[in-house]
Amino acid sequence: MMQDAIHAREILLVILTIAALSVSCRKASDSAPSEAPHVLPPADVAPGAGTDEASANPDAPSPPVPPSSPNSAPADSSAEPKPDGSLRPAPESTRGALLAAPLSVVVEGVTLRLEAFLWRDYMPISPPGGKPLMASIKLLVADAGAKSFPDGVDAGRVWLVRGEEIWTGKFLVEERPDEPGMKEKVFRDGPLWEPGEEVDVIIEVRDRGGATRLLRAPKVRIIKTS
Repeated sequence: MMQDAIHAREILLVILTIAALSVSCRKASDSAPSEAPHVLPPADVAPGAGTDEASANPDAPSPPVPPSSPNSAPADSSAEPKPDGSLRPAPESTRGALLAAPLSVVVEGVTLRLEAFLWRDYMPISPPGGKPLMASIKLLVADAGAKSFPDGVDAGRVWLVRGEEIWTGKFLVEERPDEPGMKEKVFRDGPLWEPGEEVDVIIEVRDRGGATRLLRAPKVRIIKTS
């Protein structure tokens, strides 16, 4: 009888121990942190999808900046016209080319030279300070044996060079009777240069095919009419 009681107590002890261990394991399982969610790596972004590579990788070097186009160079401020139409200072390349123009040219087999008459009008009907410079430009046949002016030849643009200054303009469309061996052109509203000053007159001569060349009359004095 005594032995049965001992066995029953041992069995109860074992049952209580197992129950306690079960409760302890359940508590430990409930207090354990939940498993962290599995994060997938970002998918590759196709080119052109708008992702800013520099912001994604701030240490990445900046892309090289292309050099400026030669066409974006600023305009030469020296070519800004003054109120009287002149330019100051004249670009040296332009001035040098104009002053290097010959005093005679052969066009359509005929030698031509230039004769210029420049004046400022100070007559009483003129505005205070006189009228702007005016000019009569004559293309003359220089060949001794040739008396007729070559057909299809004309004068286009005109330049006046005074020191470092250049004035440029176009001839007026005025009917002037051509004399044998001569064609006359005129322009008005030139620069306000003073009478007595000397300038080089350069014109653009065009042949019947449209080809052009320069022709010069050096040191033409400005006359005063009053």
